[in-house]
Amino acid sequence: MDRERREYSRVEISWPVIIISSKGLIDGEVKNICFEGALIRCSELADVDETLELNTVIPEQDYLSISAGVEIVWSRTLEGEDRSHTRYDLGVRFVEISEEDLQLLSNTVLY
Repeated sequence: MDRERREYSRVEISWPVIIISSKGLIDGEVKNICFEGALIRCSELADVDETLELNTVIPEQDYLSISAGVEIVWSRTLEGEDRSHTRYDLGVRFVEISEEDLQLLSNTVLY
């Protein structure tokens, strides 16, 4: 989705995240977030046609957690200078998130 077409602005953050996929657990970091989705940086690439479960904690809120079902909208490979530390950026869209977690997200970063 083009930035111009986004309904909500994104907030830059740095939250630890665990993605649950058919390949297992993938550790990463949420780099930015909005009501529609997030940018996640991780060391492994999940299957793009799979619905994933995202679990992140909010350090600013006494480590409360948010869980959501997400789908990958786009991905980008980031190679380190020595090409031995490949990382991935994943643009994900929320497909399932509870009202409680949406409210927590709203109270934490979006207002």
